[in-house]
Amino acid sequence: MRPIAEMARTIGIVGAIALVIVLASGAPAQAQNRDYSTVEWNTAVESGKVVEGQSVSVEGRRAYTADRTVFLQRALGGFRLSPQVLDSSAKGSRIRLRGKVVSARVGRQGPVVRVEELQILPTEVAEFYTRRRALKLPTADDWKTLAAWARDRGEFFKDADLLDLAEDAIRKAIEVDRKAIPEKDGEALFRLADEAGRLGASAAYQNELRHDGWARRWKAARSEGSAEQERFAASFAAEHSEALSPLAEPIDELFKRYLYQPVSVHAAATPDERMKLARAVYVDVVFAALKQRVEPGAANGFVIAAEIDSRLPEHRLDAEALRDQALATRAAEVEKLTRSEVLALAADYRNREQLPQAQGVIESWLSLRRKRLAAEDTEGLLQLADDYRTLLSRSEFADRMLIEAWTRSQNADIAEALEKLGYRKKENRWLTKAEYDQRPEGRLERSLREGRIEAGMSAAQVRKALGLPLNRTRIASSSQVVEVWEYGSAGTKFVVQLARRKQQEDFVVTAVGQ
Repeated sequence: MRPIAEMARTIGIVGAIALVIVLASGAPAQAQNRDYSTVEWNTAVESGKVVEGQSVSVEGRRAYTADRTVFLQRALGGFRLSPQVLDSSAKGSRIRLRGKVVSARVGRQGPVVRVEELQILPTEVAEFYTRRRALKLPTADDWKTLAAWARDRGEFFKDADLLDLAEDAIRKAIEVDRKAIPEKDGEALFRLADEAGRLGASAAYQNELRHDGWARRWKAARSEGSAEQERFAASFAAEHSEALSPLAEPIDELFKRYLYQPVSVHAAATPDERMKLARAVYVDVVFAALKQRVEPGAANGFVIAAEIDSRLPEHRLDAEALRDQALATRAAEVEKLTRSEVLALAADYRNREQLPQAQGVIESWLSLRRKRLAAEDTEGLLQLADDYRTLLSRSEFADRMLIEAWTRSQNADIAEALEKLGYRKKENRWLTKAEYDQRPEGRLERSLREGRIEAGMSAAQVRKALGLPLNRTRIASSSQVVEVWEYGSAGTKFVVQLARRKQQEDFVVTAVGQ
């Protein structure tokens, strides 16, 4: 290197002074002291920033000590203890090692630091609480900084406790922002949920924030117009497909609690309950929207009722009440019309492409007939059911009318009509052919179908399978009556023993033999 004086003559006094400053600041990097966490130390080593003679301080968790060389968990290199340094730390202890780099190799062994001081530190968990106590009036950014500190160390050391603390700090950061959001601003909650995800919050917490957003939007929608309510329902169903599945049974008590505390009730609910709550929210908003569309006097009552039946079967009774209200408005005229007049009026509606009105006038007329129908008027009932089937294409409703009427009266004509429609009666219940064919076959039914007589069959079943016996012997006692039925001829004699106890109405097979 050229002497400073010679260089000064070349570049001038001012330039020389500047050169001295540059050389002083750049040369003795070894004199600088650096404090590293384990992550920072590894990064510095891998990037070649650790040089021999450099004073360093490295903080980490002690893995083990061999030949007075301390190795830190997941840290590159070793830390050789000077003779005066005592190692009282245990495995896993968090320590800080201060000394100088005596070898900066980056190979398999890594650099070597001669340790002049070993300091035992509080655990990261203890330091987390110390840092947290230092936050007097923490802002969201304060919590985020603390969360990042705990998360980085938790992920590096795979420490579940630190990761839990990081999650807690993230929640506190988000909650600071959450409290500042206006009550009806659900969209802000969605954005906050996205931020929570970027910060590393759990999926459960993100879902809680999103649900809070939906709950706020829902509450706002309840007081809005029909169009806004329908828009909310559509967007809600797009994210909650389960909202389109009708409820099998009411959830009044659960929904009542949800109305007052939607976030906490939803968080405590089971997955099945959450699906039901999603449906309940959808039904609540759509029903409110449909009610707003009802015209004065329920002039469009049948149209709205049909939409309720289609979209909200849970409100079937409300749909029927709406039809009743529409009927009350139009009954004075419709009830005076003959069948041909009603069909003509419906045809006029259809010609003007007013199909809902055409269906409505026919349904009004049939509903009035149904209300006036006497309980014993079987012929009128069968005709009415046929009209529902042919004029309104409501076969399922017509079938249900017949089944309900049969349940009340056990009428043979109604039973015959149901059988012609393909229904089968099983244990006092009418089943469709598909339901009847899919039902599980009992042991006795299978035996009868295969031509076998088994214990447990009734006398009627035996007669149906084998006919009347050739000979019948009866033995009576105080507790039961026993009969022996004989079938066949000599050499092929077949005997069925039946018994009837006092409390039984029919004989039951107790034994079968040759």
